[in-house]
Amino acid sequence: MSVVDQSAPGIYRELVREEPDVEFRTGTPVFVGLVHPEAEVHGEAIALGRPAHLRQRVDRLLEGSYLEAAVQGFFDNGGQRCFVLPIRSPTASLVELTSAAVHERLVASLRAIEDMTEIDLVAFPDLMLPLKAGGADARARDEGWATLIASQVELVANSRATGHRLAILDSPPAMAVASALADGRGHAAALRAALRVRDPALLAFAALYFPWLRPERGPGSGAFIPPSGHVAGVYARMDALEGVHRPPAGVSLIGVCDLGVAIDDGQQAVLLDEGLNCLRAFRGRGLRVWGARTLSSEPDARFVNVRRLILTLSRWLELRLADLTMEPNDSFLWNRVTRSLSGHLEGLFEAGALRGKIASEAFYIKCDAETNPPEVRDAGMMIAEIGIAPLAPQEFITIRLVQRSEGLSLTEAAPG
Repeated sequence: MSVVDQSAPGIYRELVREEPDVEFRTGTPVFVGLVHPEAEVHGEAIALGRPAHLRQRVDRLLEGSYLEAAVQGFFDNGGQRCFVLPIRSPTASLVELTSAAVHERLVASLRAIEDMTEIDLVAFPDLMLPLKAGGADARARDEGWATLIASQVELVANSRATGHRLAILDSPPAMAVASALADGRGHAAALRAALRVRDPALLAFAALYFPWLRPERGPGSGAFIPPSGHVAGVYARMDALEGVHRPPAGVSLIGVCDLGVAIDDGQQAVLLDEGLNCLRAFRGRGLRVWGARTLSSEPDARFVNVRRLILTLSRWLELRLADLTMEPNDSFLWNRVTRSLSGHLEGLFEAGALRGKIASEAFYIKCDAETNPPEVRDAGMMIAEIGIAPLAPQEFITIRLVQRSEGLSLTEAAPG
């Protein structure tokens, strides 16, 4: 704001510049991808606003990589903005590429995206390259599957560590159509078991898709590729049309001409038991995403849209309330937090994200002397309790927002 001398009576004009509002987007993925071993990388994710940006901003793509096809599929299906995290491939030859080497590069690179608040989705279709190149060698394929699962677990663990990101995972390639359904289900079961061993909470931070698809044009056309890029575009399209509360399912896949496996209702029922979201072909209706489940079987975490609603609310809270960290912990702060939360949750209710005929049936907020007794305030904390009723078959999901001098943290309580 410009300073004007107002020592004499009169009318004065001052130029006031409003602080820019922090942009808040959803449906923004980061695609981890392999690039040529001699490519120049800087250890950070690169923003893309259209498919052509990939070759302009990423040095030396790896021949045979799925990265370019995934990015193209994302934009074809309605995506507006994404990021790419390039990782140098251990070798330029896909025949020599091993899952173990890719796993090591992945673990070493994930730190680069841990603190990125712009992204809420993550995918790594190139995890499948060693399996696709491994051919029919049963032993190498089994070892590759085990390492693939370990890599996917790391990707999901990284997503959970951020507290606001969902991992979109691919099923392995079908080596034979006859065994594709069994292989897909077996991989899903093994992945869920591995996630449970690491931490059962991880199951709610991943969605798995099956089978592979064939693009009708552009990069990857003529061959089947992992579906995560196209599916991420569907997420972004539904977010833009209605919001994260809209399940990213039941809608057409754009730019796809074929699926690796034809699935009927009976087969999908079996696959769905293991958390597999299917891509299906319907006569007269085209190719569609036909499932919106996470890998969790818990009622409050089973559906992708419910999970993303909670994760997005967490992102919003951390972004919008971060400036309150050093404010005096009194009734004025509690009222300010309540007003801010009420406005946002009422907006979600009006948008159809929450169930109930009136707002009080859709959410509640409690931030007062009861949630902030003297011992809590003496510990330097402020606690707000939020309950929401998403459009899914469960009661209120409770989120506790805790403010400390070092920042904000959020925890979830059981439905009640």
